[in-house]
Amino acid sequence: MNASQNNKLRAYLAVSAVLEKYKTVWQALVGFNKAVVEFDALLPEITDLVRIQSSRSGATTEKGAALEALGNSAPLVAATSWWPRTESLIRWKITASCRPS
Repeated sequence: MNASQNNKLRAYLAVSAVLEKYKTVWQALVGFNKAVVEFDALLPEITDLVRIQSSRSGATTEKGAALEALGNSAPLVAATSWWPRTESLIRWKITASCRPS
């Protein structure tokens, strides 16, 4: 992590601390409350990325895990890609068999 990224992370954490300190002031504001929830949802993602970037082999490990997850989901994707065509074929057969001769 370079100095610029470190400064941005520290700024995000400082904003989070200020928001937490003055929570009673802004909590009643619906729009602001929604923005704070979205902001707070980003912090764990940012800290995870910092952890990955800081470790020696973090990105490599993450890529391996992503590749494995992709491989594990391939049968599901293959199974769902033929389903609409099969459903249409079944519907066509049912309609064809219900027609009067």
